[in-house]
Amino acid sequence: MRIRGSVATILGAVWLLTSRAFAFDPDVSRFQSYEAGTYTLVTRGNEVARNMPLEIARVDALLTKLLKPGAPVRGIPTYILFFPPFLYDRYLEAEHSLGGRFVAGRFANYVLMEDILPWDGMKRFIYHEYSYAFLHTRFRGIHPPWFEEGLATLMENSEIRGTKCLVGLPPYSEYGWMSADRLLRVDKPAAAYEKYRNGPFHVGSWALVHRGLVAEPEFGKRLIKYLEATSELEPIDEALPASFGMSPSQLNDDMSRYLKRPKVKIASIDINPAPIAQQAGKPMSELEVLALMADAMLVPGFAPRRLPEVVDAASRRAPNTPTAQLLRLRLAVRDRDDAALERLLRQMEPRLGDPDMARGAGLALFERVNTDASLHLLEPQTRERYSTRALELLRGVAASRPDDIEAVWAYAQLAALQKRDLNTAMHMLFQMQRSYPGNADLAMAAALLHEARREPGEMKDALRETFRSSNSIEQRRWAKDRLEAAGATLTGDSRTR
Repeated sequence: MRIRGSVATILGAVWLLTSRAFAFDPDVSRFQSYEAGTYTLVTRGNEVARNMPLEIARVDALLTKLLKPGAPVRGIPTYILFFPPFLYDRYLEAEHSLGGRFVAGRFANYVLMEDILPWDGMKRFIYHEYSYAFLHTRFRGIHPPWFEEGLATLMENSEIRGTKCLVGLPPYSEYGWMSADRLLRVDKPAAAYEKYRNGPFHVGSWALVHRGLVAEPEFGKRLIKYLEATSELEPIDEALPASFGMSPSQLNDDMSRYLKRPKVKIASIDINPAPIAQQAGKPMSELEVLALMADAMLVPGFAPRRLPEVVDAASRRAPNTPTAQLLRLRLAVRDRDDAALERLLRQMEPRLGDPDMARGAGLALFERVNTDASLHLLEPQTRERYSTRALELLRGVAASRPDDIEAVWAYAQLAALQKRDLNTAMHMLFQMQRSYPGNADLAMAAALLHEARREPGEMKDALRETFRSSNSIEQRRWAKDRLEAAGATLTGDSRTR
């Protein structure tokens, strides 16, 4: 989404000149947080806070009518961050001229927005980015980049007035069509996705979704069939002809003709937005804002060279606080700087009786062990020591905070890795799964625990649940590969031994 203009250029230049005098110390004052049922908004803008509940309710209502989703996945909050250009550009932007981004984390999602336009111009970009959050919290299965981008573009160009929606208005673009075969193969981490986000990929994605959801119900059935097939990890070369009844070249020709139609169908849809109870704003400390920024940066790896600035700024504002120390610990883990990690742990040791400190240190150590699993760069003794200490810390946290989904999840995985505390971890995880059904990460941890407990039938059930619940292609492949290694399939009664 290109929302830049002369105003952004001028503001950026002014900020660049003034920031040099302050050593790039980010100004994170005057932010407030607004809690709501489906999101937490963080902004300086009163107009944003005033208008957000209605617009999110409209997006929810329209997408629900178009897609007929399931119930929201619990336990994964969504944070909507509206940051001014001098913060967004430096710390949260992944590519020049985007101005907005959705980031899916394991236990939190982030909608990142550059607060640069009046609300009437800004809200359509909220429609765009929040569509990603809706997909990730209301649907299981693989969401190919073209489907996510196409749906978000469809929403961005919708006009919602009261309870009336005009859906299907074409996006403005000076770019042409990307071949259908190439478009379907774009993978989000690939450079091609960023290269074509505002070009042919953008146009083609919109065209496929518009045709399926707005213009031609029969084409929509074939599109859904294709999504279901690829969610089952069927190769594109098999799923495409089986679902659409066309070869790649035939689909490309068919979609090219569709795009050349003189008129596009625009649907008028009635919605009934459910009111969202957004709470009054609560002032945030500068330390809280910096910690939230660091969270949003660490998940996708945004601005990796800038993260130390955020961590240093937190330390200057609140030296020796748990938040500042834990941010330094997480930075050391990200950089695989084990000397700094060891030094920080020694400094923190007297304070690890505090549950917040124990939780942060335990999760940081778990992350260090977990990220090294495929790299094998840690010495075996060091890996064992980190893993054991993380288990000790998270055992206490999980016992005192049985509703802490991330702590229980990490504790369960560590217990499975070390084959210790298996019964206790299984009990805690089972209770967590009852509170948060359909969570793929909890199901994956359960599979590992059942494997460590030598319960092959239950392990296969948990692997199937991981596969069914996940919207990560990597996680689905992991579950399928483990099932195949165990001589099982994605269907069937695994308890028949």
